[in-house]
Amino acid sequence: MKRCISILIIAVLAVSALTLIGCGAKDKAARANKEAAKADKKAAEADKKAAEADKKAQNATKKSYGIGDTIAFKNFEVTFYEARNKTSIKETGYEERYLRVTVTNTSKSEQTIKADSLFTLTAPNGEKISHTFSGAENALNGKIAPGETKSAEFNVEVPPGTKNIELKLSGDLTDNQPVTIHL
Repeated sequence: MKRCISILIIAVLAVSALTLIGCGAKDKAARANKEAAKADKKAAEADKKAAEADKKAQNATKKSYGIGDTIAFKNFEVTFYEARNKTSIKETGYEERYLRVTVTNTSKSEQTIKADSLFTLTAPNGEKISHTFSGAENALNGKIAPGETKSAEFNVEVPPGTKNIELKLSGDLTDNQPVTIHL
């Protein structure tokens, strides 16, 4: 009888030990799954960062853009749009075009922008073309928070017969790399 009890105790202990070993395997598998999920997430983040870096590298080599193109710089993304579908001809013969610029702070810190030094407009002969912000110039002056987008509309007075206007971005906004947008 003692022998039966001893065998029974040994059997209970063996079953308990096997159960505990099985539980440990489940914990190890769960930990391995969590670690694999973390690794996948890190790989996805690395892929996203690489894609962003690639986009910025492509932008760095491309120096000429058109209306609607988004240009990525170190701290900003800038896009120019046609603000209105029509242009008007003033009594002076100048064509008036309406454009909108959006500036997004893509950095992790607050940045400063200045509308008056954001860009210049020139005709093919090098003549500067005037532009006027439509009461919203202040929207592009001052601090811009991380992830924030600011925009403003402006009009351009194009001299009669002028084609192929170039808008030139330069300065801190463009990482001191001149960029041309063909209007």
